[in-house]
Amino acid sequence: MCCRTTAPFGTDSSGSYSGIAYSADGKYLVFSQDSSNVTIAKVNAQGLLEDDAQVSVPPNSSFIACFPNSPIGAYERPCGTFYTPSTSYPGGVAFSKDGSSAYALLNQNDTLTKIDLTQTPPTQGVQIRVGNAPHSILIASNGTTAYVSNEGGRAATEADFQIYSAGTEIVADPVVGAAITGTVSVVDLPTMTVTATIPTGLHPTGLAFYGDNLLVAKYL
Repeated sequence: MCCRTTAPFGTDSSGSYSGIAYSADGKYLVFSQDSSNVTIAKVNAQGLLEDDAQVSVPPNSSFIACFPNSPIGAYERPCGTFYTPSTSYPGGVAFSKDGSSAYALLNQNDTLTKIDLTQTPPTQGVQIRVGNAPHSILIASNGTTAYVSNEGGRAATEADFQIYSAGTEIVADPVVGAAITGTVSVVDLPTMTVTATIPTGLHPTGLAFYGDNLLVAKYL
């Protein structure tokens, strides 16, 4: 069985590298788009999608820390300058337990953002810094704790050897220039604050619960 495709509002056919979730009641589908939108679709009684809303989640480099020793990228792009200035590259998404909010990871911004679904139209609210290049989000059964996998690892400090990646400085090996950290951010959703950072090994992506354990897919 293959897939059904949809262009929201008949105009936006952009894809997504990650990010799709159903609401708990199965009546809504939320998904990320490379056009820098998070789209909410209604699911009708026949299981077909109907347009509901698109929420713009624009690129924002203000969450990225740059230092005097931060290297520049190709074509002399300075730290904090995105390769693709038109999008935040939204990725992993999730619904809150009560369905009143959606959460989306903005990969290029290095952030987690909250979308208020009780507003008409839905609006982007609080946005917080997580790790570098966040990929997936998973919300615990308590509804108040989220786990975010960060492919690019923790945020760099001035003391770290850094490499430039799409505007963000990545903690790297000074010999081979490869990333040397991977992390999961623990987020308290009521306050939208990162309460812990868990080292995982390189390039963590998918997340799943297994009993009381959090499983993390990673490269090494």
